[in-house]
Amino acid sequence: MSSLRATLQIHGTEGRHGWGVARHENLTVFLPGSLTGDTVECSFEPSGKKRWTIGKTLSTLEQSPHRRIAPCAHHPEHSADPDTHGCGGCPLMALTPEMALTEKRGYALRALSQQKIQTDLELVPHKGSDLQYRWRLRPRWSHGALGFNSRASDRIHPVDQCEISTFPGIFSLLRPLERFKGEGELRLTMNQAGEVAIQITGSPLGGFTPSLPLRLDSSLTLVSVMIQRKVHGEPFINLGTPDSPQWIAPHSFAQGGPRANALIQETLKDLLGQADCDGPILECYAGSGNLSAIARNFGPVTACEEEKSVREAFRKNLGTDVKLITTPVENLKISQTPACMILDPPRSGISALAMKRLIAAMAPRVILFSCDPMAGARDLGHFLSAGYQLVRIKLLDTMPNTPHFELVSLLVK
Repeated sequence: MSSLRATLQIHGTEGRHGWGVARHENLTVFLPGSLTGDTVECSFEPSGKKRWTIGKTLSTLEQSPHRRIAPCAHHPEHSADPDTHGCGGCPLMALTPEMALTEKRGYALRALSQQKIQTDLELVPHKGSDLQYRWRLRPRWSHGALGFNSRASDRIHPVDQCEISTFPGIFSLLRPLERFKGEGELRLTMNQAGEVAIQITGSPLGGFTPSLPLRLDSSLTLVSVMIQRKVHGEPFINLGTPDSPQWIAPHSFAQGGPRANALIQETLKDLLGQADCDGPILECYAGSGNLSAIARNFGPVTACEEEKSVREAFRKNLGTDVKLITTPVENLKISQTPACMILDPPRSGISALAMKRLIAAMAPRVILFSCDPMAGARDLGHFLSAGYQLVRIKLLDTMPNTPHFELVSLLVK
């Protein structure tokens, strides 16, 4: 089947990858690297019975007025072959921050409208610079290259400097990993004290026996390495401060950076204040206790977390101030109606069985965190169908230059 060529206007941004979206007759065309407001000449394959296809931008005939020069030398716009050369990790970096936030708003509203939810979104911009804000990164290595996937291929684009990292030069210190054969992924965690933890997944790394702690340079020290679920060095890293610790296991979830984490906690504090909880608080998917640390100032908290190493970090953070239930939410037996439920599920959202149990709890107030707007809109739809009302919903720009963000909703019954 031969390719089609067309001149198309980019009218929006796809929310998972940050690709431009255009229409050709009855077909939706996704175009990696194109941005809202661009006019492009592109090619694409007919989709058969599908109503969408992924195309290739051949040339940009007119650039969006919302473009800026991407402030990173590894961005694809600085490459002669942007689809296969250049880092694909920050697809919205060539948009102004204001327009990027507008694009995220549009994606969130489309997700909500699919559940027939019509509401106003409170937009909360990222605080501070959109560079050097991330303490967690997930690069890959493959056959001697260490970096990130290119924009429209699985090719690894090697990087020596990452402008969104809290320590931009971290990659130049990890070059010894390039000698390993095979391929895999690194999960880097860096704290404000300059300590680094690495989780390595993928092909076996024969001969890698780290002696820790390992001084990487004058500001960074490698304190923990996890290889195939075996931890060398420290089992936890502190993302907080000595006075206000936030210990996590290197493989567990945490916000992308300190500013994003502060934004999440400030939002929870705001909504708990508005909810006026008068009684016990139940937090599900509690992780290492990041939200329970705030919630305990508003009432007695019971937290639910099933993963063992994460529960250990929870206890290290909060001691016995918070009651901890070690069971999946799907098996949770709620004997006392909570005054408020705080829910921070994984990207896939709340499972059908867990949702059934949570709705049956009859909590008069629910605060729902959603890092995937489609899953979040679906979960909101279930609560609304059960008689809850949506009082507020905020869009937090926790990850600038990317299509990712957090939705936080307050529901009452």
